[in-house]
Amino acid sequence: MAIVVQSVLFSVTALAQGGPQSEPRDLDAQIRAHRQTDLAFIVLDRDDRGAQGAVIRIEQEAHAFRIGFRLPADGPPLPAGYDSDAAGWRVFNAVSLSERTGWRDLQPEGPGDFEGRRVRAALTEAARAGLAARWGPLVPGSVVDLPEWAVPLRGDDLRRVLAAYLDRVVGTYGHAVTGIDLPGQPADGRLGFGMVRLLQQQADALAPGTPLNLAFDAGLAGPGARPARRRAESAAQQFVGHQGLSLGARLGPAASDVLDPALGRWRGLGRPGVVEPLTVAEDLTLGSGENLRRVLRLLFAEPWISGIYFGATTPESAGDPATALFDAAGHPTAAGHMLDGLFAETWWTRAQVTAGPRGHATSRVFYGRHRVSVTLPDGTSFATSLWVGPGEAGRHTVVLQPVSEAAAIDQSAGVDAATP
Repeated sequence: MAIVVQSVLFSVTALAQGGPQSEPRDLDAQIRAHRQTDLAFIVLDRDDRGAQGAVIRIEQEAHAFRIGFRLPADGPPLPAGYDSDAAGWRVFNAVSLSERTGWRDLQPEGPGDFEGRRVRAALTEAARAGLAARWGPLVPGSVVDLPEWAVPLRGDDLRRVLAAYLDRVVGTYGHAVTGIDLPGQPADGRLGFGMVRLLQQQADALAPGTPLNLAFDAGLAGPGARPARRRAESAAQQFVGHQGLSLGARLGPAASDVLDPALGRWRGLGRPGVVEPLTVAEDLTLGSGENLRRVLRLLFAEPWISGIYFGATTPESAGDPATALFDAAGHPTAAGHMLDGLFAETWWTRAQVTAGPRGHATSRVFYGRHRVSVTLPDGTSFATSLWVGPGEAGRHTVVLQPVSEAAAIDQSAGVDAATP
């Protein structure tokens, strides 16, 4: 049975993000305000009458918020034990290619060389698993990560090889990824903001619409946060174009004491951002995942954060069992179970509502993709998938109505348009 879906958006004033707060924050209220919206339904029968008594079931299929992890540098693209339907793994909807896209790795022998096999394999496997991919740093932020043949280059010589490299990378992969990082702390002055500005302009021209972030590997919290924030402010003053920030965080026990004030300072810049890489160490004697729970609640309550990417998932890749989300066999640790409980249970839409007079009903949903199933009072059933995006501020109204198969052919584009 096919249906007609019409989406109407009613704008409302967006909630102000605000600055650092001295009083304890109500994180649950902030999550409700920034990660959910009201989804209004109008259910009609085939005769265009409001279907009072219709039962509407809403089941979330994916988050709009990106929950990802860095793919390992070597070996199979996806970690051993990865299972998109298993607890822990099922919450992920994204990956980062950062460990596979270093300039030194892609052009180890010279500007005429390009080793893209591992990147292509990773993109292919990620697409098969339904995982969106970020590119990671376009060029390194440290001179030690430059290709050996590029170390002696300066000025125009460096600019020319970088321009050719960008043509190759962004021209080939720019539209296949959800974001690219530019160095927020350029290598030893050679990649100053003037050079980064040229990279940004060229990348924007090659892949318009692909977000470009300024990256600070350990910039979210801790000793690196203050200089990173100064660099981010300086970049904006020098007209270095970027859509947002990529901020790394390596957090130990009692991380929330450090993270909460750090988030307030970054919030004041008014830039969207992702957290990559994120590592959170647990107290293994407790075996509870409580430290990660507190960190994720703080991050998910911040409207300017659009995603998190864990730096490692297993003890082998993390190098520290205290930060692992899964064991060597791919089973979730206490932290992995906590991750699953939050993003697949607590912050996940499962709802059922009954249409009132004129077929109207409303449900609160998290942003993302949802499967909506309807049963009319006469027993007729139909279903569709809907996308509710965080950029669409305001109340969403969806009209649901069964139609004949002949009409469905004419209306198929409208149904497709409801899902990105």
